[in-house]
Amino acid sequence: MIAPTPEPHPLDSVYTIAASQIAYSMSRYSISVVAPSTPICKIVGVAEYGQNINLTCFSEKGTPKPIYKWQSHDVNNLPRANPPKTTDQNGILSLYNISKDTSGFYICTSTNEIRSAKCNLTLAVMQPSMNMASTFGILGAVAAAVIILGVIIFFCCCRKKNKPEEYAMGYVD
Repeated sequence: MIAPTPEPHPLDSVYTIAASQIAYSMSRYSISVVAPSTPICKIVGVAEYGQNINLTCFSEKGTPKPIYKWQSHDVNNLPRANPPKTTDQNGILSLYNISKDTSGFYICTSTNEIRSAKCNLTLAVMQPSMNMASTFGILGAVAAAVIILGVIIFFCCCRKKNKPEEYAMGYVD
């Protein structure tokens, strides 16, 4: 016999099951069924050309444990298949060697026996960027090389000019 008992959320239910065992004794088991909460979607990694990134999806609530499925849409919001080598496991969509074609909309659906919930991500893959530290590092190295080269050339030229002239020793008539 299954009899639902009230819970705070209208889609969540607790069922009490009375089961008779072989020895004709009664036991009570309680099963909790909770709809998945709206999942949290995140981009893990840097969305730049050639990078590998993960799109993660996780519902904080859900009993039984929700199953996650990702869907991909291009920048014109047309459904498309995931790129080759893409993996979709346990709410983690792994994208490899991303490019402009990887840009678009990604929808994660978290589903259990009660209902499903969704979250959306917009992925915009950008050109690799150089941060300020690496730019200044490169400029500093080039400036140091030019200064060192200038010092070497200066000393080589000055050394020849400041040398006293050598005259052949001989008799003057």
